[in-house]
Amino acid sequence: MTEINNQPIAPIVPVTDNYFGTDVVDNYRYMENFNDPTVQQWVKAQADYTIDTLSQLPGRSAFFDRMVELDSSVPAKVYGILRLANGNIFYLKIEAQHDVAKLYMRSSLDSPEILLVDPDRFRQETGHKYAMNDFKPSSDGKYVIYLISANGSEDTSLYVMDAETLMDINRPISRVLFTAGICWLPDNQSFFYHRLQELTEGMAATEKYQNSQTYWHRIGTELEQDEVILKHGTAPLVDMPPTVWPQIPHISDSGYAIALFYYGTQRNIDLHIAKLTALTQNIPEWIKLCAATDEIRHFVTHGNDLYLLTSKNAPHFKIIKTSLDKPDLFTAETILVESNLIIKDMFAANDALYAIVTENEIGKLIRITYDGIIIAIVKFSLDR
Repeated sequence: MTEINNQPIAPIVPVTDNYFGTDVVDNYRYMENFNDPTVQQWVKAQADYTIDTLSQLPGRSAFFDRMVELDSSVPAKVYGILRLANGNIFYLKIEAQHDVAKLYMRSSLDSPEILLVDPDRFRQETGHKYAMNDFKPSSDGKYVIYLISANGSEDTSLYVMDAETLMDINRPISRVLFTAGICWLPDNQSFFYHRLQELTEGMAATEKYQNSQTYWHRIGTELEQDEVILKHGTAPLVDMPPTVWPQIPHISDSGYAIALFYYGTQRNIDLHIAKLTALTQNIPEWIKLCAATDEIRHFVTHGNDLYLLTSKNAPHFKIIKTSLDKPDLFTAETILVESNLIIKDMFAANDALYAIVTENEIGKLIRITYDGIIIAIVKFSLDR
């Protein structure tokens, strides 16, 4: 390993692949193997160089100590707050001097909090550190799904807890991603989830994220009874390559299941819709709403309306609306036009559609009634 201005430089080890008659050279292919002593030596040298460089900054030590002091003065950080229609409140909380969030619940704002999940329980059982990735309660609050992973891994396990008895039910479901594509069905007794395929002997490690599937699990049944709802090669009218991640993250109030296809790190999505009744009877008629080329970034529903956040011919984004009964992007109504405001996200509440936008890095919340009238703009700081 060489150094330039005392900074460690990784060695160049060319590997050449030929694609369609063109040689492509990769000088750092060896870094894919983190067990390689050369890679570990370079990473450690980079870390040591970074620490040494930062430690020489004037005033850094005093600034760091003050930052720790202020951070420790807050008794706890609460986030991921979710309030159900029945008043139950679920949230994640990191207490001062701790670095792992725990899952809590309250039956109301004034009621005492109940600890549902402490990841430290898993550390005590296995000796490894665990972290909470996500959670999703059923709409009646009786059950809550939570996702746990070890040592910062993306290999996540899905658990289902009875929120009344505080006991886990069924076996944990392995090989899920940190989002898992979870969607409770209206009966609150079953849910859809996304799962990676199991790598068997002879399969390459690169196949791990291929041919993933969405399953339907019913509370109280064995995992082996879970039905495959979506996977490559089994859904008529759905063009699904093996590299896509098919998920059903949402069911509309009007009874449509919305399938979302992720293409790795690409942020634009494919959307398909089908009647939930037909889907659960294994006779779905999927309708393709959009492809990744339509530049749809996000969606929400209200009643029978589907709202889409798109950058198609709108670099700052716009919000359009179409019907779930007869979805058509070409005739979709523009709800919020593109402007100097950059639309970051949107949410559907009972009373209105809310859009989060920025202007010169200042956040704003735009409230749009469902008849299309903008009646309020609230400014807020993005760092709060």
